[in-house]
Amino acid sequence: MKIAELYKINNQRVKHPPGSDMFLEHDSRLREAIHDMGKGINVEIKADEDEVHEARLKAMISMKNHWEGLIIFVGNPEIPMDNNKMENGIRPMCSGKKQLYWKPFTLGRGIVRLYVFDHSNM
Repeated sequence: MKIAELYKINNQRVKHPPGSDMFLEHDSRLREAIHDMGKGINVEIKADEDEVHEARLKAMISMKNHWEGLIIFVGNPEIPMDNNKMENGIRPMCSGKKQLYWKPFTLGRGIVRLYVFDHSNM
């Protein structure tokens, strides 16, 4: 099972109200797919070193170590599968370092330093 398939099943699941027949149908498929993925991870971890590339093995071990956090969205449909929206929201500040600079702002008695986006360099 590929992660893209989990996204597809979960996206179908969250389109429906929790507890509805369609939600429960997709929820069942998602839980089965998650279970199968967990079994596949265990198989790869236990496989002979010659069968699994070292980087893949490290990824599988990491997934197993963080499994409960990775699948928290299953029992909580209001939680997104990933944090892409949050990451995309802070991306300009993280990747635009050449256009960002510290600027002091006076607020009442104190000075607060904030990142300011300099549009003149664009």
